[in-house]
Formats: sequence, structure tokens, C-alpha cells
Amino acid sequence: MRRSITPGLTGLMTLFMVLTAVASAHARQPETGPRIDGPTAVARARVAADVLMSSYDPNKAWFHSSWWNSAVALQTIGDYMQRTGDRRYLGQLDNTFEKDKGVFPP
Repeated sequence: MRRSITPGLTGLMTLFMVLTAVASAHARQPETGPRIDGPTAVARARVAADVLMSSYDPNKAWFHSSWWNSAVALQTIGDYMQRTGDRRYLGQLDNTFEKDKGVFPP
């Protein structure tokens, strides 16, 4: 006579899922810092964007570190402008797309 292992396996799987859920709930860190209001968050983002764009080279139309970092930095600035409505860096983004239509400089 063969015994089915399905009930035992189902029980083990259920226990595993419950223990995983409990462990993951305990692993989460509670928010300990103060919540930042909208105007403060936007002001901080603006300062961060200013610092980031201070290393932009308008002649080369990219950042000095590498092409990959340049792409990430410009994407970040684009996201910042979209979320805040700040359009101060639109000229630099236009400049980059105009100058870098061809082969990217080494």
C-alpha cells in the first residue's frame, strides 16, 4: 500500500510560507526619522540638483566622470524636473541632445 506524501508536503509548505512572512515582517526597520513635508523635500531636491549640475560640462555636454554616469545624472535631472516642475536645466538637456547626436567622445 502506497502512502501519499501530499498532505505532509502541503503542511510543510504552509509552515514555510508562514515563517517566511513572520521573518520578513520582523526584518523590516520601522521609520525612525521625521517625515519631511513637501516644501522641505522639494528644497532639498533642488539643492541636490544644483550640486549635481555643477559638474556638468556644457562644452562636452556631459559630466566628467564617464558616459554612464552622465546618462544617469541627466536622467536624474529629467526626473527631478518632471516631478517638481523646475525647468532651469532644460537648456542643458537640450544642449546634450544636440551635441551628442553623433558619436560620443572618448
